[in-house]
Amino acid sequence: MKTQFLLSIIFFKGIMIYCQTNFQKTYGGSNDDFGLSAHQTTDGGYILFGQTSSFGNGFQDMYLVKTDAQGDEQWSKTYGGTDWEFGISAQQTKDGGYILCGAYGGIDDDFLSLIKTDPDGNEIWNKKYSGTVDRDVGQFVQQTIDGGFIAVGFTGASPNEHIYMVKTDRDGNEEWSKVHTSIGKEHAAEIRQTSDEGYIIIGETNSKGSGGKDMYLVKTDKVGEIIWTKTYGTPSDEIGRSLYITSDNGFILLGYEDSDKGNLYLVKTDSLGNEQWSNYYGNTGRDLGQSIQQTLDEGYILAGRKENLETGTNDLYAIKINDTGIIGWERTFPRGVFSEANSVQQTSDGGYILFGYAVEETDSNMYLVKIDETGLLSIDDINQRLIDVSVYPNPFTEYTTVGVKDYKNRNFSITLYNHQGQIVRLINDIRDRQIRIERNNLASGMYFFQVSTADTPLLKTGKLIVK
Repeated sequence: MKTQFLLSIIFFKGIMIYCQTNFQKTYGGSNDDFGLSAHQTTDGGYILFGQTSSFGNGFQDMYLVKTDAQGDEQWSKTYGGTDWEFGISAQQTKDGGYILCGAYGGIDDDFLSLIKTDPDGNEIWNKKYSGTVDRDVGQFVQQTIDGGFIAVGFTGASPNEHIYMVKTDRDGNEEWSKVHTSIGKEHAAEIRQTSDEGYIIIGETNSKGSGGKDMYLVKTDKVGEIIWTKTYGTPSDEIGRSLYITSDNGFILLGYEDSDKGNLYLVKTDSLGNEQWSNYYGNTGRDLGQSIQQTLDEGYILAGRKENLETGTNDLYAIKINDTGIIGWERTFPRGVFSEANSVQQTSDGGYILFGYAVEETDSNMYLVKIDETGLLSIDDINQRLIDVSVYPNPFTEYTTVGVKDYKNRNFSITLYNHQGQIVRLINDIRDRQIRIERNNLASGMYFFQVSTADTPLLKTGKLIVK
């Protein structure tokens, strides 16, 4: 009777979660369309930005799609000339319109481009900026506290590109710009304004660090002058793709190892860029980390791509971790032969949107996935993972007992981590519904456990306290 009651509570909670609107949607036409940036808008819908070869004036144009809360398209706009334009970053602005960032005008002779629109996507102004006589590409834009905009990207001819910053007023007029030159290649992927009105930039460098390419963090003052720089990585190649300013005024940095068998690479730092901890996520294939955000529970949501070595496909990938980097859940959302997330955001209902593109049959389309707070998409997912875990006693001195109640009666495994995210105990192929965990050599303190099965890498997490 008690078991039925517990399962009823869990099932009811699952039903309540599904008061949320969850969906998978694609957008585009008969040619290739790619999604790079997505945000929830103030009306509860979403703004999606990228590039299209299906619509517009030239070979490829910037592509902006506005949806309602259910992901249904309300309108779309293209921006560009007769050549190639790349839409990479977009945000809703304080006036309800949008600021768009990318590259305009060609492939080898682009300008960094900013376009300001009204709430319906109609162009208000369109400005182009150049740091050198060579190519200029905008990677990210943010509205600043003075109502203007800060954009970052790179400038110069390959293989010696340099970080390029542009600060504008609210009308797109340039106030200042900086080209941070180096002896090698340095790219910027994202920028955020910091509490001192300066800026923090993430990217990559091959001119500093441990060798090869390294994740690169740059702190500047409010006029773009460098205050300090940090690199993170190994003698192999690491790329920085996304950053977020954390609630403790530090930074969380996401990227990946740039190799055929590379994993997602995550680094947590303090406010001066000093590494506090780092971790890798993925498997034996090539997995990419593209976007990160701190979540309301002080953890983090990561998004990117995961290679499936069995099927040969690459799948849109999301991972939820706690504040020390321990996985709470991980999910893939396959679509076609290839799918990837380039943007992730927690939504107002506590769920998440994942946005990128999917390659299906002969073309690619923008791909938007809305999931709930547990990473689930449908009520069928809840039924597959319905489980309850109990621990008693907790805290414990000599031993504790972990009980697992799972309606599918699967065999399970328990992994125990210390506060640094290191595995200290692994118990596989557990057939009993209860397992006794002896203290043995465990020091006093807090530990985290994960329960998994062969068909579900992560079912449940929790804490153990050793007295």
